[in-house]
Amino acid sequence: VTLRVTAVAPVEPPQILQSPLGPADASAAILGQKSAWFGQQPQPTTLYDRDMLHPGHQFSGPAIVFQYDTTIVIPPEWETAVDPFHNLILTRNP
Repeated sequence: VTLRVTAVAPVEPPQILQSPLGPADASAAILGQKSAWFGQQPQPTTLYDRDMLHPGHQFSGPAIVFQYDTTIVIPPEWETAVDPFHNLILTRNP
């Protein structure tokens, strides 16, 4: 015997809250600096704590952002900004 049930219920869309943009200075999130290889040579690379990056913060690569469940490598010539939803937005410099 097989019994299948299908249910449909209205669901309200979740509210996604935006945070106000703060200052661009992300220096409070810096963990330190290490040498990392990009291209054919090592370059000084800034290390950031993802939990300390807030909307409005901006910084340039090369950088490495450490988060509890991932690591984000930002190559040289890339800019990073934290948007109002706490996403990291990466833009390549021309």
